[in-house]
Amino acid sequence: MRSGHGGFITVKNTLLHCYYVCGKIEDAHHLFDEFPQRNDLISWNTLMGDYLHVSQPRVIVDLFKEMCIGGFEASVIIVLYLLSAIGELGS
Repeated sequence: MRSGHGGFITVKNTLLHCYYVCGKIEDAHHLFDEFPQRNDLISWNTLMGDYLHVSQPRVIVDLFKEMCIGGFEASVIIVLYLLSAIGELGS
């Protein structure tokens, strides 16, 4: 990101997932929030999937709400993540 490659969405999405793999989900979320105008549906998919794997369903629900407010349409994957999160919450 510091080298100027942050504009390439694929680099950003790869970094999001790498942070998760390294156990740094908070850093992934910080990166996601750093350039909100550059988040695409793959970014949302990546972050929500990573939060699902670390069992933080409330964050997934909050991200889904934020995504809808931002005007994004949910993909099938995101709906599945949301349903899994709701199931974990028992809602």
